[in-house]
Amino acid sequence: MSDENDDKFMKQVVSVEYDMKPSPEQVAYSKELAQHRIVGQQCPQCRLTYVPGNGYCPICAVAIGEDRRIELEPRGTITSFTVVEPVQYKGQQEKSPYVVAAILLDGAGVALGHAYGGAAQYFAMWVVSDRMPD
Repeated sequence: MSDENDDKFMKQVVSVEYDMKPSPEQVAYSKELAQHRIVGQQCPQCRLTYVPGNGYCPICAVAIGEDRRIELEPRGTITSFTVVEPVQYKGQQEKSPYVVAAILLDGAGVALGHAYGGAAQYFAMWVVSDRMPD
């Protein structure tokens, strides 16, 4: 059995680089968002709609093709949310509390994304800018 004083710790800085390429579904979703449209993919078997689409239905284990893309209305219901109080650390940019929400878009089968705000109804707002509003 080891004595508590036998434990040794080492400080090590590690750098990890990611080279992630978007899937065809992510590219299509982004292009449609740029045109102020929200699109998803509907499973041909269970008819659940995934936003953004991912090319397959995880429930039915079937592929969802490009022909199954559908446009959804830019509104939905906030199904859950939490208020985030940013912990200040070196490099932290957020200083004010904000809300992260799961939103079930009308016509979608699963909740998506994040939003700022805590209202019971969600409406997409298109911002013509290269940065998000404060």
